[in-house]
Amino acid sequence: MALLQEVSKPGSDVMEYVKGLNAILEHKLEIISVLRSRLLGFYYHLKQEEDLSKKFSEQQTVNQAAPEHDSVDLLKDDAHLEDLGGPPDIN
Repeated sequence: MALLQEVSKPGSDVMEYVKGLNAILEHKLEIISVLRSRLLGFYYHLKQEEDLSKKFSEQQTVNQAAPEHDSVDLLKDDAHLEDLGGPPDIN
């Protein structure tokens, strides 16, 4: 606004007004570009979170649909390890 008031005065330099307005617009474009870049980054992270949430939800559904094992079944499964020579020696 100050530039417009200055150029409205008699004898003012219109070229200075144009240069000043151009500088202001370039600065605003720079700010918009940075803001847009941040917005795109936010969008990317939002999509990532949405995809992970969807995968987690699908996995929860699969886990709920899977038959549950009780501890006796797990012990029976461990007994088969002996047939294979037992669990690997970690020592």
